[in-house]
Amino acid sequence: GRVPHFARRSRPALRIRRLGPGEAVREIERLAREAWAGAPDTFATRSDEVAQLFVEEGRVVLLAEVDRRAVGYLSAVRLGRTLGIEEVAVLPELRRMRIGHALLAAALEGTAHAVLSVAESNRPARALYRSLGFSVSARRLVHELRRG
Repeated sequence: GRVPHFARRSRPALRIRRLGPGEAVREIERLAREAWAGAPDTFATRSDEVAQLFVEEGRVVLLAEVDRRAVGYLSAVRLGRTLGIEEVAVLPELRRMRIGHALLAAALEGTAHAVLSVAESNRPARALYRSLGFSVSARRLVHELRRG
């Protein structure tokens, strides 16, 4: 595909903002579709799940914007003193431009403990998490049953 004009610059002007309940649901739905399209080990995020993001107590949803265009998001939930990071997504054509790093840094601000899971095959994400001080504390096997 064609690279957007702002992606050609070395450092786009990036804005991270925390979303309130029901804010930017369409943008998050679009980002979830586009960011995870074709990824082998992901689960499709449905629109009702996106709407549900804002209902939970302690929910944190951050949106990354470049030139007023939504280009990534982070979804997490506060679990006592720990931040449980569920999803970090950046549009494929804008990866490796520190957008994921900026989302995580904003989410981790003022947080002493955070947890997340990542596919073993996702080397770029694992490197990003390591660069922010995350270390492997456990490995899990995920079993999935698909019928129909």
